[in-house]
Amino acid sequence: RVYCLRGSFPTAPSYTTIMSRPSHEVHLAIYDLSNGMARSLSAQFLGPQHVIDVLPHTALVVFGKEYFFGRGIEWCHPQEFRASRGIHPIEIQLLGHTTKTAAEFEEWCRLQAQNGRFGMESYDLLSRNCNNFSHDAALEGLRLGR
Repeated sequence: RVYCLRGSFPTAPSYTTIMSRPSHEVHLAIYDLSNGMARSLSAQFLGPQHVIDVLPHTALVVFGKEYFFGRGIEWCHPQEFRASRGIHPIEIQLLGHTTKTAAEFEEWCRLQAQNGRFGMESYDLLSRNCNNFSHDAALEGLRLGR
């Protein structure tokens, strides 16, 4: 790699890589928190024309870790997440590739927790949940689609 130095010492310099940075696949793991019960129960209570297929939980899988939002932003090995909760994805979708590093993305996550956007107290079932985190983290934190 070849780097260009910008800025002056003693402050921390920022580097811009001239050669391309490594790319990492980003996947969206989709879970059904109802384990299949949403479909049958919603048909019973709401009628067949208002069936709810799943109660979705989503997480991003990148850098060999699964990133999710519940009691704040958390991450761990995907198998650890699945085993500890007894659930497995019903679908895993490739969202794209990122040139962000794990350290850069985890710093973005820390900032979101610190500013309260995705902090431990900010979870809201309808407006700030795991699905909102997956969306914002993919677009802003990992810069997909740019």
